[in-house]
Amino acid sequence: MEIYTDSLPYIRTILPELCDWQMVNRNEITGSLKIPADRLFNTDLLYHASSENYENWEYLLAVESAPCSQYDIIGELCRENNPIPDRFICTAGYGKGFHGFKGRKWASLPGNIHITAYMTPNMELPSAGVGFTVLAVKSVVETIDSIPILFGRSSIKWVNDILIGKAKVSGALANIQSCGKLITGASIGIGLNIETTPLIGGDSFVPEAAALRDFVSDNNICSQAVLFGKLISIIYKNYRQYINGNYTELIGFYRSRSALIGQDIIVRSDTSDDKTTELARGKLLQIGDNLELFIDGRPEPLTSGRVILENWIDT
Repeated sequence: MEIYTDSLPYIRTILPELCDWQMVNRNEITGSLKIPADRLFNTDLLYHASSENYENWEYLLAVESAPCSQYDIIGELCRENNPIPDRFICTAGYGKGFHGFKGRKWASLPGNIHITAYMTPNMELPSAGVGFTVLAVKSVVETIDSIPILFGRSSIKWVNDILIGKAKVSGALANIQSCGKLITGASIGIGLNIETTPLIGGDSFVPEAAALRDFVSDNNICSQAVLFGKLISIIYKNYRQYINGNYTELIGFYRSRSALIGQDIIVRSDTSDDKTTELARGKLLQIGDNLELFIDGRPEPLTSGRVILENWIDT
């Protein structure tokens, strides 16, 4: 993996094993990496190194402070039909304008992971509209499971929230590009709170936020330096599983870690204001292959909305 960064102190927090850094000018970057580098970096002076530890990924661009969402930048490049390398990652130490699903604000703070990964499968894939969301969420849960004290404790709140107890520690986004039936590109964005807890007010949809370090005190097993490399390796492992025809295993894992199946839930409309309406209420029986919600007593599954667990109300 070829790595470029604008900050050695930041890159050493996520990849501390690298030491052979060379100063380069951003104008020296060519090929399909040039335009992403020009959009993501705000300085001409960069540092470059190579790593054989993550050879499944081609490039990593690491920015200490991002003025806007890297996930949005990659989305813009896709819409403009600009070239982006296959197996490409960008990451930021912190930044402005980062967001979650449907544009909901995400606090991007130092000490936490904020990555966007881009892949070009160039093939037909089952459940492609939601498959990369499932892939991203599964990757986060497995990364958290790698911390022994947290193994099995995280769960998934539909669609893309990762919880420990009632506290949200991570969220994921996904977007695909297609040509006919072929998925030509896919990007996933992940925010994972590791060392810094966002100070945000909770609501009935997300009662509270937390960081992994709220549950684990040992920096040797829970830090950016430990978990960044694990996360990107697990993302690639799950990507290979998906493109090799094993979506059933991905969605099966998603269901097995659901915080909702078997629970009484309320589904409300997903709007940008407070004027939401109730769409359904009842026990969630199952989650479909395309993340549909099958609710007891309702003849048709739901495919949109925001979920409240009834046992969270007034607790």
